[in-house]
Amino acid sequence: MSDPISADLKKTRLAVSVFFFISGISYASWASRIPTIQQELHLNEAMLGTVLFALPLGLIMTLPVSGYLVSKTGSRYVMLIGSIVYTLFLCLLGFVTKMWQLVTVLFFFGSSRNLLNIAANTQAVGVEGLYKKPIMSTFHGIWSVAGLAGALIGSFMLSKHVPTATHFAIIGAATMIATAIYFPTTFKHDGAVTTKKPLFVKPDRGLLKLGFMAFASMACEGTMYDWCGVYFKKEVHASPSFINAGYTSYM
Repeated sequence: MSDPISADLKKTRLAVSVFFFISGISYASWASRIPTIQQELHLNEAMLGTVLFALPLGLIMTLPVSGYLVSKTGSRYVMLIGSIVYTLFLCLLGFVTKMWQLVTVLFFFGSSRNLLNIAANTQAVGVEGLYKKPIMSTFHGIWSVAGLAGALIGSFMLSKHVPTATHFAIIGAATMIATAIYFPTTFKHDGAVTTKKPLFVKPDRGLLKLGFMAFASMACEGTMYDWCGVYFKKEVHASPSFINAGYTSYM
């Protein structure tokens, strides 16, 4: 006879994992269609670089806000709101027709992704504490698996000439359904922090070093996400079904 507490804990772990999957597949879906959107909006490389900067800008500018919201309200509902808004802005990306529209939507796409990711990682820390053994890497592994799935789906959509709006709508509908199904069993025991803490605390030297290492790694990662498809299309002259081959291999 199975232990009910253990079964509930497994359900919670699965539910939190689903939100990591949502984050990964949504981002990979966007990245897989960058060459298509560049072509549809007639953007040269300089213009595309400017446009792509909007996403990390939105992410960076909402870092303090995301942390504040999680500490004040708990991570569950921040994760829920982040997931819903993130999905909505993914769908909106399929309907942009102007460069300024793409910049605006990408800014909020990055902001909502930040809400989702910080809250989901906070949830993962709580679940890991109940397991009393390191399991954080499994959540991040699921994000990578979701990224691979998103890249493969994107390649399939390109090969079948599926419009970007339709592609994103299909992913959005699937992630909304997953959000509704799995949110009730997410981690419920991280409440708001009642003790008053300063808004900004200077990180120690060790944390700064880790931060710079992460920054360098993510700069390389972001280059692969944003430019791999463009490179395969314009330099390698890959056919539509193979434009995402490099990105898929990377994932």
